[in-house]
Amino acid sequence: MRCISCDTPLSDFEATRRSVQSNDYVEMCNDCFYFAEDEIATLSREDLRSESDNFIKEQEYEQDWRLGFGETGNTELD
Repeated sequence: MRCISCDTPLSDFEATRRSVQSNDYVEMCNDCFYFAEDEIATLSREDLRSESDNFIKEQEYEQDWRLGFGETGNTELD
């Protein structure tokens, strides 16, 4: 099974995440679901969660550190 947003393969944990409202599978990887998790109430199989399935609450992206974002409050926009 693949993420409907970015087409990456889903882990067992990601592939079994269901919407509480519709009971349909969400079919989103953790990276994509991170941006929708406040909007979609879900049920998940915690027994399938692995270390790689843990969310990073403040995700940093490569382009951010190249620009100096995400470093001890220093940004080029300050």
